[in-house]
Amino acid sequence: MKLLFHLLTISLFFISFKVWSVYTATSIAIATVLIQVMWSVFRYRHVNMMLWVSLVLIIVFGGATLVLHDDRFIKWKTTLLYWVFSLAILFSQFILRKNLIQKALNAHIQLPPLIWVKLNVIWGLFFAALGIANLWVAYRFSNNTWVDFKLFGTTGATLMFIVIQSLWLARYKKEG
Repeated sequence: MKLLFHLLTISLFFISFKVWSVYTATSIAIATVLIQVMWSVFRYRHVNMMLWVSLVLIIVFGGATLVLHDDRFIKWKTTLLYWVFSLAILFSQFILRKNLIQKALNAHIQLPPLIWVKLNVIWGLFFAALGIANLWVAYRFSNNTWVDFKLFGTTGATLMFIVIQSLWLARYKKEG
């Protein structure tokens, strides 16, 4: 359901940007994330920490985009969200000695401890790289290209990353 909401938010942003403007798209993104939070409260009586982070970032940076009529803020929101994910994963691994990826996936796959650490670190680095790539595209290309990258580039990169990671992890799958 989280993935569906994420794809809905980014798809609505993409469509409204193409039809109207970055400002309409930003307004719709804010509304969509607010609805996602309300749905989570209503349906699950709980809101995931990353959804709270996303809500705060979209309200602050989306709001700044709308109030100041400056699209640089919404572009930074995406990068900051990726960097928050990266820092959370890497901080939890190296400072707290907790593995967030293992916590999320342990029920689905059993891996040796060192592989969990590697997996956690590569996800942290992947999110850091996505944040850098977002800024590079945002500042080197048109808004139109940035929005295309936001939907197709980051989604495609994430899917490709998951496929490559799955092939790598298949070596460690226990038969049974």
